[in-house]
Amino acid sequence: MKTLIIENFKNLNEIEVEKYIIQLFNSIDEWKPFKQTLRDLMISMKSYSSQENDIYEQEKKEQEAVEKQKAQE
Repeated sequence: MKTLIIENFKNLNEIEVEKYIIQLFNSIDEWKPFKQTLRDLMISMKSYSSQENDIYEQEKKEQEAVEKQKAQE
């Protein structure tokens, strides 16, 4: 589980992921702490996701500029 998360979310370090996993398993019988830990992990993942979207946004703008230039020729 840890490896899967680390490989797909480069902004999370190994220690941070380990902490989340331990907290999740320790609170598996208690809904409120489990939900809070899961929420925190998802927010951390979302942070990476929004960073990735910024990269794609730049690529999209560059592609649009190229297409616009081709259309003008």
